[in-house]
Amino acid sequence: MESASPDAGGSGVDARETGDVLVQYVVLRRDMIDAWSLGSVVTQGCHAAVAAIWIHRDRADTAAYLSPANLDSMHKTKCLCAECTMCTICLALDN
Repeated sequence: MESASPDAGGSGVDARETGDVLVQYVVLRRDMIDAWSLGSVVTQGCHAAVAAIWIHRDRADTAAYLSPANLDSMHKTKCLCAECTMCTICLALDN
């Protein structure tokens, strides 16, 4: 989850109170769209999105994203990238 709020890391500040929009980014390898069926790619993207929410379920920004007041306005963005770019993104997130 990403928020422009400096408190998104866990202070309990609701992003909606600060006017920030919480966005979940789903990054997909571009080459998989050509190698797998569309249904398989969509399934993998859905799995990744749900897994990320589950792993970070105790964070204040995740709770805000999942709050009943936010259910009708959840924002997700998908990004397509090459495998080498995916590795760079993974390394950056791990650090």
